[in-house]
Formats: sequence, structure tokens, C-alpha cells
Amino acid sequence: MLREDTQHGMAETEQAKGLQQNAQAGKKGGAVAKNARKELESKTGKHVVTGENFLTPKKENFANPVSPTGNLSRQIHPYLF
Repeated sequence: MLREDTQHGMAETEQAKGLQQNAQAGKKGGAVAKNARKELESKTGKHVVTGENFLTPKKENFANPVSPTGNLSRQIHPYLF
């Protein structure tokens, strides 16, 4: 969740438009979230992601990217729409 929020914030701050700019903002946001996770782990001495709390990704249907409401699914890439 932190990663998604930081990526979204970076994209908004940089006013990213298009795939390339959003990808760059995503990498920056991911780096911020990674550093925050590592700092938290070092200060608490505990891992944030473990085998016990890791959730496997849901299988998504990319063959049909249209939601029941007729809009493009934001699950493909929520910051491009």
C-alpha cells in the first residue's frame, strides 16, 4: 500500500503524463517505499514481509479489460487513466 501511495504521489507531484513519465515516477516512488520498509525493519528488528503475511497476487483477466460498468479497468494501470 505504501508503494502505491508513494508512486501515485510522485506522479501527481511531477505531473507525469504518458507511460514513460509514469514509469519514472513509479520507480522513484518504489525506491521511497523500499527505503521506508528497510528503515522500519532495521529499527524494529522484524521483517515486514514474511511467508506468513505474504499474499499471492490474484490472477487477473487481461483478455477482457472492460469492467462491468463499461469503463476500462483501472487494474491494468491505475495512473494511466
